[in-house]
Amino acid sequence: MAVEGEPLLRLWEGRWVVRRAWIMQMTGAAESTVTRWYTEREQRPSHLRHPEIACTVGRTVYFDQQAVRDFWTAWQQQTSTSSQAMDPLDDDLGAAEEGCTPPAEESAGAQRRPRRRCAWCGVLLTYAGRGRPPVYCCTAHRREAYQLRGRSPGR
Repeated sequence: MAVEGEPLLRLWEGRWVVRRAWIMQMTGAAESTVTRWYTEREQRPSHLRHPEIACTVGRTVYFDQQAVRDFWTAWQQQTSTSSQAMDPLDDDLGAAEEGCTPPAEESAGAQRRPRRRCAWCGVLLTYAGRGRPPVYCCTAHRREAYQLRGRSPGR
């Protein structure tokens, strides 16, 4: 990811544009997470989509700085809501918007289960209701959080 000689921030056609490395520094997200935000942008609602590429210099892509800041603000607001907030990608919760009625009866256990999000990326987690509820969606995110807390040197 590190491109020698390419600045993290540059002025392009009268606007500031930034590299993915700048986004990683601003958000604290891992390279894989920032890449995933971009590749999965079409699956998200418009206010939660990672910005499109503003320009390419050599092999380095740049994104509009203000669009990235707006995206990050919306992402933080979405992921910092209560654990019972609706995920825009959750099909069961979005069914009411499309005119369909969701199932009227749920099991008592399903009603008590909290809806949690990954502490690293904010993805809605699935929980079977048995054992300790998950905190992260995958091992990579657990490891990233562990390293960020300073208990392990990064590789």
